[in-house]
Amino acid sequence: HMSGFFDQRTDSFAITPGAPRLSVTTSAFALLALDADPWAWTDGPAPVTVLSALLAAEWRANDPFQAALVVVSERMLDPAAAALASSPASQAKFALAVETILAARPRRRAGRNQRESAYMRYWTARASTLLLNPDAAVNVEECRPGAEAPCQPSLHPSIPAAALPAAKAAGGGEGGGEGEGCAAAVLVALERSCEVAFDDVCRQLAYHAAGDTSLFDVVVLAYSLLSYVHVSDALRSYVSPSRLAAAAADPTESRERDGRFGGFALPPRNEKLIRAALAAVFGELGGNGLWPSGQPIFTTRGRGNDVGNAFVFSPDLLASLIETLPPEAMRPHLGAVASHTAWLASHVVEELLPTGGRLMGWRSSHLPPEGGPLGWCTAQAVRCAARSRALVRTLLCADVLAELGGRPASARDLRPWSRLLDSDLPGGAGGGGATLKGTIEGKMVEPLLALAAADPLGRPRLAGGGGVGGGVSGGGRLPA
Repeated sequence: HMSGFFDQRTDSFAITPGAPRLSVTTSAFALLALDADPWAWTDGPAPVTVLSALLAAEWRANDPFQAALVVVSERMLDPAAAALASSPASQAKFALAVETILAARPRRRAGRNQRESAYMRYWTARASTLLLNPDAAVNVEECRPGAEAPCQPSLHPSIPAAALPAAKAAGGGEGGGEGEGCAAAVLVALERSCEVAFDDVCRQLAYHAAGDTSLFDVVVLAYSLLSYVHVSDALRSYVSPSRLAAAAADPTESRERDGRFGGFALPPRNEKLIRAALAAVFGELGGNGLWPSGQPIFTTRGRGNDVGNAFVFSPDLLASLIETLPPEAMRPHLGAVASHTAWLASHVVEELLPTGGRLMGWRSSHLPPEGGPLGWCTAQAVRCAARSRALVRTLLCADVLAELGGRPASARDLRPWSRLLDSDLPGGAGGGGATLKGTIEGKMVEPLLALAAADPLGRPRLAGGGGVGGGVSGGGRLPA
């Protein structure tokens, strides 16, 4: 579906075929759709080509929405930052985008009257987590601006230093370089995002339980839940093992307003709350397979006031839920997922192009039905369909393994293999000097490992936690 919106003149995706300019939103969501199903785009241009065109385009780096989408696309589709490394101008714009995202973080003093919508806060938080290095164990208390202890490097090593804002611009204080100051600001932004999201989840669940339909907003609940879970999962990597063990041993410990987790102020990870919020979100899905409009994407006038793109399109919401929540958490709601995918299947829009070809795609449910498919709507629908298909496949595999007494693949442990005694093979079996273990490794193990690590979009696996794939579907067909 997305190939019809690709414009070879600009190496990007347009909102409608033949549009005179690049569409930032369509291109970003198209790249996320490719990440959801990379095997469906093996004949298209490399993601780095599209990213380079997107970074070079005239997008508004001071717009938190566009900035967040560009950062998420770049980090998801180009974990090695090849598009950034090849363009100093793109690095400067990327740095401004990061600065914009950090400046848009929630503020404690604003309380429930935050400047940005829950949808915007989710995407800025998701962009911020992708800047981090998951392999670094950092105590957030030591990384706060103005702290006496130096901040350990915690940003992903693949991001060029010139693509990060200066320490003062990022909110990291006067001292430290780009990496240290930006890392401190990122961690504080994520901490605030998690706090506000946790409060909104609790508040919206209270409205829901009280039956107050005038104050309850399913979109606010859904995206607050996404921010809460996404940030909690991302920051678990920044807790030292000793602090994590201590928190697990005493989960009722509460030294601050909502408790402490692993040595820094975060709302506690409450699985019962997550399940209740998820049930409330899917309980609001209408009989037509769509959620109500809810809170607008932009809470202030002047941006995105067109009725069609001012509200969240339901496929975008469902795709984010599947990407963020574990598959087993989604199992009780497969009926709702099927209801929405049925809506997608029955609302494919076709348009006859001037060239004689047919364009197939989707159109937002918030738009009048008259008209052809749009690029950003189609990208969100394709991403949702791919994530839904991967979710069902994952749960089916789990059910088959449970039924047959199998077990899922685990992390590789080469110690048992290394303890096995080797044996020489006759010269005819594998050539002079061949051994049994060496032959098995060369003929079977190494090819299978290479196949498992292969990515149809050409993204490398990075030691620092980046690499191919994301969400439920991952980047390949076989487990590494």
